[in-house]
Amino acid sequence: MSTAGLVVIGNEVLSGKVEEANAKFMIGRLRHLGVELKRIAMIQDEIDIIATEVAMQAQSFDAVFTSGGIGSTHDDVTYAAVAAAFELPLVSAFATPSPAFWGRSSCRYPSG
Repeated sequence: MSTAGLVVIGNEVLSGKVEEANAKFMIGRLRHLGVELKRIAMIQDEIDIIATEVAMQAQSFDAVFTSGGIGSTHDDVTYAAVAAAFELPLVSAFATPSPAFWGRSSCRYPSG
């Protein structure tokens, strides 16, 4: 069975300004797909904190999902933090992975 971690990002979630609903969705969806969710972390919207958590989960689980943090706001740091987690440069916050990337992915999602 594959394993996964979820990183919920956002000061708004931690302060209670925004109700977090994505974790509940991911728990059900991953269970449906046969993926064992091993960790959910709710963290601040700070590059070092995000990078540390993503890197730790990437070392521990087969897949890492992020929720929140990515948006069209001026203070969005999630893309940069995930790049830092893997010690890679951020090429473009809006880059689209090539078809070759998706062809190598082992994840498959059922339709519907």
